[in-house]
Amino acid sequence: MTDFQKALQKLGGLEGYKKERLARAAKAAELPDARAFEIWYGRARRIEPHEQQAILSALVAKEIADERNEQHGFRLALAKMESRLNQMEAALVRAASAGDVETIASALGIIS
Repeated sequence: MTDFQKALQKLGGLEGYKKERLARAAKAAELPDARAFEIWYGRARRIEPHEQQAILSALVAKEIADERNEQHGFRLALAKMESRLNQMEAALVRAASAGDVETIASALGIIS
């Protein structure tokens, strides 16, 4: 298995049928389906420099997009945590000002 064959298969992703993954990889690398098929299955005798460049460029773009998606997920999780923290803090301040000891103890895990 060549490096470009592996790269093309990585471009296709893991989801879906092999035919769908192959079509995704061909589209991402802007290669004709038949040519992508030959490279995917290791039947290509030679991979032209412009094809190598197209596969590598598409792989870099995919990696960047994947990292940005992961970063977005982290930011979303952080925003949710901050929101919950702010809500809990506000509730505890209200309970403290009202002298509600049971609510404060329950929130802090002292009383179940």
